[in-house]
Amino acid sequence: MKCDEKKPDCLRCINTGRKCDGYTPPSTSRGASPIPPQTQHKVQGPNSTVSEVADVSRARDPTGGEGGLITVQPSITQFDNASQQEAFEFFLSCTRPMSSFYYGNDFWSQYVLKLSPYVPAIRYALCSLSELHRTFQIQHDPNDQADSSEHRRNSITQYGLAIKHTQTILAEVSRGRKDRLVEGLILCVLFVCYENLIGHYKFAQMHLQNGLKILAKELRLNTEGIHSSTNGVHIPREVVGVFHRLDLQAMSFADATAPYPYGQYSEGINTGPKLPVSDSLYDFTESLTNCFRWIFTIANTSEPEPVSKRELEMATIFLRLWDLHFKRIISSYDEQTKASVQGNLQILELYHSLMVILVAVGIYGDEMLHDHHEDTYRKIVQTGETILKYRQKSKDCYIFTFEMGIILPLFYTALKCRNPGIRRNAVGLLFSAHHQEGSWESVAAGQIAEFVVKIEERWLDPKIGASSIPPNARVSRFSLEYFLR
Repeated sequence: MKCDEKKPDCLRCINTGRKCDGYTPPSTSRGASPIPPQTQHKVQGPNSTVSEVADVSRARDPTGGEGGLITVQPSITQFDNASQQEAFEFFLSCTRPMSSFYYGNDFWSQYVLKLSPYVPAIRYALCSLSELHRTFQIQHDPNDQADSSEHRRNSITQYGLAIKHTQTILAEVSRGRKDRLVEGLILCVLFVCYENLIGHYKFAQMHLQNGLKILAKELRLNTEGIHSSTNGVHIPREVVGVFHRLDLQAMSFADATAPYPYGQYSEGINTGPKLPVSDSLYDFTESLTNCFRWIFTIANTSEPEPVSKRELEMATIFLRLWDLHFKRIISSYDEQTKASVQGNLQILELYHSLMVILVAVGIYGDEMLHDHHEDTYRKIVQTGETILKYRQKSKDCYIFTFEMGIILPLFYTALKCRNPGIRRNAVGLLFSAHHQEGSWESVAAGQIAEFVVKIEERWLDPKIGASSIPPNARVSRFSLEYFLR
């Protein structure tokens, strides 16, 4: 096959699955840090763009990003074609900002985008997710007359190329190239996000469990609750954190065809909840996330027995101390800092409130106990409403993100709070949100919640209120099965 002389890779070889031996890959700074050096790239050709790696400023970062680095603008040196370039630019302008609202830019900008010019598999995966975002956006906007099927086809094509290039990375890792392990883990995250969004939960679960297996093998948890490598390979904590949040998403989404495999790779959650090791929002997020993972694992592996009183007391003490520390660090922020991390602060408040209720009712305990927590449920709805108003004000009408946001707390409130006013407000927010958060879709969640409300409220006496719905008339557990269209 004649080489087409495209650089850095021959496109004919890429598209046919052959290995191109015509070029020496550009040197990259792999090793202790996965972030390539700041350089400028100028590329000639019809499918190229002239760009440069932007300056990275050392500003105060309350989210706790490694080294306090905040990436402003990533670079890309070459694209296969114009549609791929458009997809990447859409990711920069639309997908990335939405995905970074709740948990900061550290993962998506500091690692994923900085590696994309140097790792074709990551670039293809990002473009695939971008095209998927565009597909969902068109389907949810009646005024958008674009053809969503073309974007879906492009997404599948880019995903296939990402998988093909990932096989090379995994082969190198198996031959001892541990410096490429972080790239493989990042790609694992991107594949989980893709499969979650298209409803292939079995494949998403497979990618997630493979990634958690690697983390369990490569990391150890010291007595202070800090991860460290077992073989000298530096795995950024932001990469570890996004795995934990995706793991919690998998635990919370009950798809009957792909049940969560409790008891496999519960890396970092067997020792009980641990308070944040610093004042960074990253550590507060990681601490709360792992408490959720721990209590869900305990609840599901102890069935049919309830969660023990000792473990519930541990969780209760943890939540009280966590909240005290959280309020202390928020009080130290000035208004500008608070505004810059508003999404992260609000999502932590939402999930802390949800966790307080879960522990108080014993996770899967007496359904009547939920009636004692109407104030907390009201707080969840109010916080969710504040987030929605802010996002609608910023013209983010259709929200597309890879991780969990406001849907799960609102959905749980609509199911478990039998106060008619509070639960209807929660259902209404789900219908008006137009959010796609990984495997969670707000309108579908609203439809399920509305169905449950109709079942339960056959026994509701408006004069008495929530307590008039007897225990045997309350929906305690349910199972979903997702059908691909």
